[in-house]
Amino acid sequence: MISNSNSNSNSDSDSNSNSNSNSDSDSNSNSKELNESESKSDSKIYIIFICTSNTCRSPIAEYFAKKYYIDKQLNSSSSSSSSSSNSSTCSININNIIICSRALSNEYEPENSPPSNHGITIMQQEYNIDITKHKSKMLTINDIQHASLLIGVTKNHCNIIKNKFPITNNNNKLRLGSGLESGLESGLGLPIVMQLKINQDISDPWHQDIKSYKKCAAQIQPLVYALLDSI
Repeated sequence: MISNSNSNSNSDSDSNSNSNSNSDSDSNSNSKELNESESKSDSKIYIIFICTSNTCRSPIAEYFAKKYYIDKQLNSSSSSSSSSSNSSTCSININNIIICSRALSNEYEPENSPPSNHGITIMQQEYNIDITKHKSKMLTINDIQHASLLIGVTKNHCNIIKNKFPITNNNNKLRLGSGLESGLESGLGLPIVMQLKINQDISDPWHQDIKSYKKCAAQIQPLVYALLDSI
């Protein structure tokens, strides 16, 4: 339930989305839960971007994050990485960083909905990123149990996560086994809930024109990159 969600936003999705895709990635991979067999003490960093319906803002953030790490991998010529070089891949594992996105509600769009048409168009035309394989998925307790970072696109999303899943923390300590080189202290057993940009909500483009999606993507990209630069 999401009765406390932002009153200025009904959802993060368009009712009609492009169902065509020329991606080579696995169309079912984003619909899978985070692997329950993964150890809480492993060295992987699980990053989950979260919005209302997981069809506009959070998938845009997710795919920007994937592109960030793919470009970083290509620039460093890291042939040992386990990820694909295609930024349309629905799940990604580069240097032990796993990225996905989730919804807090299926009230406005059912689970497994595709991205919005305008979101697909903007990401492809402006950033050469194919998000057509994405399918929306609800945030679950299993996600929480494996997540390192839960990143809400608004302050209200963060509050809903904290209320719905009270096992999270705000101690600025990242849950992972080892290998984090940043200001975040490793080793804690609870995920951090954080806003993509403190005191800066990402406006919801749901059912608005393509200019609103262009503005949304332009707002999200530098915030995602700045966040990932700090990890």
